[in-house]
Formats: sequence, structure tokens, C-alpha cells
Amino acid sequence: MGKTTTATNLSYLINEKNFKSRTKYKNLDIVQANNTLVRTECVCFLLEEQLKKIKEQYDFVIIDGHPSLEDYTIAALVASDLCIIPIKLDQYAINGIEIMDDQISEIEKITGKIRYKILITQFQKSVSGRRGYEELVTLNRYPIFRSVIRRTVKADESTYKRKPLEKCARSSTAAEDYRNFVEELLQEVNYNGLHD
Repeated sequence: MGKTTTATNLSYLINEKNFKSRTKYKNLDIVQANNTLVRTECVCFLLEEQLKKIKEQYDFVIIDGHPSLEDYTIAALVASDLCIIPIKLDQYAINGIEIMDDQISEIEKITGKIRYKILITQFQKSVSGRRGYEELVTLNRYPIFRSVIRRTVKADESTYKRKPLEKCARSSTAAEDYRNFVEELLQEVNYNGLHD
């Protein structure tokens, strides 16, 4: 349950809330990425400029970005009102958050403020899972969603079925967690004025 699983479930659940979209029947548009941004100079602001042109047509645009900070990932960060960073809790991820935060701080020197928040996925109620969660919360250095997505085999199965959890495992713990996460996210978006 990483980036793509989160993007898929988030897209589906937000779509179910009947927000604005251009597609009549599915209420959801999916645009496949290509390497256009890789070949473009001054890519940092290109995606943001393009999204401004269609802003009135959508309530939400969900970008499933690459985990490395390549130019196209930076473009997605700059274009975003909020970047959701899904992580599986382990020591490597906790160490990686500090590195990522430093990298985002460097990018902000060029592009301006980038707002992000961490979503813990694949959470297991084990000693190490609880320890990682407590360590991350105790650090209190990084913004973290209250919602936690629990680990379940149903999430893996949903990727093979190419369906969101709501369509193939609605009663699973992860499906319930994603529903709770979307409610928290919508409250955050409205509270912080990220949504017109």
C-alpha cells in the first residue's frame, strides 16, 4: 500500500463524493503520464501552469508521483496544494523522512512553500509497528495524518484485480482505513482553504 494504491483508492473515494469532473459517466478523468516533462527545460513550474488552465474543471487532481526527486516529481510537488507521502513504518522510512524533508527544504528555496503530510500505510500492530509510530509522533517534526492504513492482503489482491478496495474488498480493514483517511483529508482541505 504505497503511492499507487493510495492514489487509486483516494481517487475512487473522492469520486464517490461527486466532486466536479469533466467525465459525464464516471465522474473521473485519468491522464496517463509520459516523459514530456523530462525533456522540458524549467520543468518546475510547467505542470503548475498547465493545471491552472483547467482548475475550474476539477475539484481535485491526484498525481501519482515517482518516489525519487526527479524533475517531474519536483514539478508535481510545486503544482500541488498538498503532497501526501505514504510510508510503511520502519527505521529506513523514518530515516528517509528526514532526508526527504531536507530535500524539500532545498527545493522550496527555488519554488516557494511545498506543503506535505505523511500517511502511514501497511501499518501492523506489532511491537516494531507501534515503536515506529510512537517514534514518528514523538519526533513531532513532520506533519502526519491521524489516519493509519492497516496492512491487509486484500490491498495486494486489489492491485491484481486492478480495482480499488471499495470495489473488491469493501469490508477489509484497509478499505475502512482509506474511507476514514478521505474524511480526514477532506476536513483538512476545507479547514486550510486548499479547496475553493
